[in-house]
Amino acid sequence: MKFEYLNVIFISLLVMSSLSACDKEETTNNRKVPNHPEEPDKGRFDEAPFAWDYLFSTVTEDELFIGDLYLSVDNRYMVTPPPLYLGAAYSEKNFGISFKPEIIASRNPLDVIFDFTKPFTGTIDKKHGSVGYKELLADALESKQYKEYITNRLSPFDIKLVEVYTYEDIEKAFPNNASLGELLSKEAQKTSKKKDIKSRTAGVLANRSFSVYVDTPVQGFFEDKAMNENPENPVYIRSLTYGKTAYFVIQSTYSYKEVEEAVKSKLSLSNTVGKGVEILKNSTITLFVVSDSRQTANVYTNFQDLDKFLETPFNEHLYGYPIYCQGVYTKDNAPLLLIHKLLKNEY
Repeated sequence: MKFEYLNVIFISLLVMSSLSACDKEETTNNRKVPNHPEEPDKGRFDEAPFAWDYLFSTVTEDELFIGDLYLSVDNRYMVTPPPLYLGAAYSEKNFGISFKPEIIASRNPLDVIFDFTKPFTGTIDKKHGSVGYKELLADALESKQYKEYITNRLSPFDIKLVEVYTYEDIEKAFPNNASLGELLSKEAQKTSKKKDIKSRTAGVLANRSFSVYVDTPVQGFFEDKAMNENPENPVYIRSLTYGKTAYFVIQSTYSYKEVEEAVKSKLSLSNTVGKGVEILKNSTITLFVVSDSRQTANVYTNFQDLDKFLETPFNEHLYGYPIYCQGVYTKDNAPLLLIHKLLKNEY
């Protein structure tokens, strides 16, 4: 009898212990999750490869984005960009990475087309260097065709957006210019004044002004035909697209998806115009804007400066700097598909 009584007590204790464990497990599973982005132990891209969450672009896959390669940041960082111009040739391995050293060999004359509404055309007769192209560019910018083209022109925007969890994640968005990512991350930390931040959004805007390209050289690119078949696989700049760019971080009390829609609405890519104003009003922005050939970013912390970037048209004096280029092989004029070289993180 005593033995049966002890068994009953033992079983009762087991049941109570089991119920207590269940209660603890339920409490743990329903604990309040901290508001994002209270700094996690790991960033979003610490172990996963970086990828943009949203992309909108009308450029082709053989056009390389070079707008972030050689940027200075006002009073913070200086770099001297290489003199990129139509007809500059490089080895395949250096094209799109360092753009140097340039292959110095005599070129055949190059017929050039500026892709205005009414094209402006000319020929680069100089066999070496950038002078021939620069003279032609100056003539094109003074031409009647350019003035007609640029008047009231609505230039297209390309956009990339991504949610980042940490400031270190921001740096991973610019693998080809570590200094740009580091400075943008540093400035974003300075302007982070909002409490209860739910999201951080990093982004790039590219606004295209005009493109210029070389017509296929019938006699080959180099005068010395053997140079076209050089073992270094020479690649020359066939086209350049000029424009301006902006790089930014938005920290918000709204979710990433809501911020994404608000930014897209500014570019008429979303219908959330009214709500978008309220969302951005409750957010902070760190903004780098690059708009001219100096390739120096001005730093802003106001959404009005983003509006100014979006609304300021190009003109005879403000046409931007090279933000895209296309390279083709001298041996056959086939485009170099840089995506296969993994130089860029998706565009």
